Amino acid sequence: MIGTQCFVDAAWNAGTRGGGFGCIFKDMNNSTFHHHSSNRSFVGSAFAAEALAAKAALQVAVTLGTRMLAVWSDSKPLVLAISLNAKVVEAQGTLFDISQLCNNFVSIFSLMFQGYSTLKLIL
Repeated sequence: MIGTQCFVDAAWNAGTRGGGFGCIFKDMNNSTFHHHSSNRSFVGSAFAAEALAAKAALQVAVTLGTRMLAVWSDSKPLVLAISLNAKVVEAQGTLFDISQLCNNFVSIFSLMFQGYSTLKLIL
């Protein structure tokens, strides 16, 4: 049983170095029950933007009291970095924050869509 699903995505503008982040939360019936979006100046890279989006989604999930969460992302590099506990300099602080936020859940999965494999983060 997955519980709540969260779909995250980010956009990054290399010219302005700005990033936009969003997430949509769906229940077990696939009904949207919450969404969140934000933006930020001075985002270093597309990877950093995706990491910030995932962090924001986890923060919202904690606020909502979610205990079981499936996070869907189209960023294969991000999911691999998180699942392998990789040290990626451009987003190391954000990746650490993500790992700490994951401690708030009974179970959490990170899943890829658009043809990528499913990767399990923490059980």
